[in-house]
Amino acid sequence: MKLKISIIYDNKSLKPFKHGWGFSALINIEKRNILFDTGADSEILFYNIKKLNIDPNKIDTIILSHSHLDHSGGLLYILGLKEKFDVYLPKYMNPQKKAEFRSYGGNETRFIETDGIQTISDNIKSVCTREIFEQYLMIHLSKGILILTGCAHPGLSKIIDYTEKYGKIYGIMGGFHGFAELEKLKNIQFIAPCHCTGQINEIKDMYPERFIDCAAGCKYEFE
Repeated sequence: MKLKISIIYDNKSLKPFKHGWGFSALINIEKRNILFDTGADSEILFYNIKKLNIDPNKIDTIILSHSHLDHSGGLLYILGLKEKFDVYLPKYMNPQKKAEFRSYGGNETRFIETDGIQTISDNIKSVCTREIFEQYLMIHLSKGILILTGCAHPGLSKIIDYTEKYGKIYGIMGGFHGFAELEKLKNIQFIAPCHCTGQINEIKDMYPERFIDCAAGCKYEFE
């Protein structure tokens, strides 16, 4: 099983990609194309999609970590591409925002609220609980679980502790908002902080051999 992740939107970018405050990543696995968050600015989102040679019409699933504009700003424009999507929203999202997002969808678009653990595919589970109110992904790889976060507002420590109940954590990618307990990363082999992470340099200095650069335009392959 090959799994690919492409970073479409981030505060930093490789050349010739554009960057902006926000996050979006595309997961490709077994002909599935799963978009995790949609960035803030649709122009930047679609520019980078084109530069990555991604066909946006082949996106079949959209997962929003939370409702903040820097993670949901491109949703309206992605949903306008076609009638049929599966859209996963965290149950504990603001009801007004959920109603707004639902109004964007076509006749065949399904909106699914995540409460607990939701199976996206055989290897991918989304997680949202009352305590971890922001949706994140547990991606099961041969080396362990890869965590993919949006901002991790509920606390990356909580996300790590919750995920450890389901297996060994191999890696973490995404926003590490406000995370300061850097020692909790000591057994993690793939550390790719981006977007709203405030201590990227400290993490890189502490774990230089396991630190992975993350920016719009970056592509990763896993088994």
